[in-house]
Amino acid sequence: MPVNILLLTPACPHVTIKAQSNRNANFANLIMATRGGSVVANGRSLLARMSSIRFRLIVVPLLLLSLAIGVLGIVTFGFVRTAMLKGMQGLGLDLAAQAVNRLVDNAAALNEVESALAHILLGIGRMAAANRDSISNDYLERLAETLSADVIYWYNRNLEIVASATGEHLGPIDAGDYCIGG
Repeated sequence: MPVNILLLTPACPHVTIKAQSNRNANFANLIMATRGGSVVANGRSLLARMSSIRFRLIVVPLLLLSLAIGVLGIVTFGFVRTAMLKGMQGLGLDLAAQAVNRLVDNAAALNEVESALAHILLGIGRMAAANRDSISNDYLERLAETLSADVIYWYNRNLEIVASATGEHLGPIDAGDYCIGG
């Protein structure tokens, strides 16, 4: 049986809707009108609907559960973020400590290499000094080849190069020609 529904709004003073079945009879009982800004449905205000048992048993727990899940998500995000930052900071400090340890090890290795080179150079100098009478360019060249030295120079008391394994730079030292030790 058709049911008439009266809907009153400010835009349309009245609209009639016909429902076609008895199942819609409850819908037909709905008459909505605006009175001073409050919505009234079936003669009940929104405040009355919010204080109903159905609202209290279904909607309020769902809202509280949603709120709790949201707060839990925010708190979890904060803890995870803090833990990740602390972990990253710890890894950064570990990496810095490893770099410092490598620098210390490299410095120690460099000192050992310099010490070994100093001993080799001292040995070459002692060998050349032991054969002081036979110092010549040819002797220094053979000594350099035997001991795997690049260049050997022999100086006199006036710091003039008297003999050289390459035969070059003989005479007084001129800093513009070559660099000693560099």
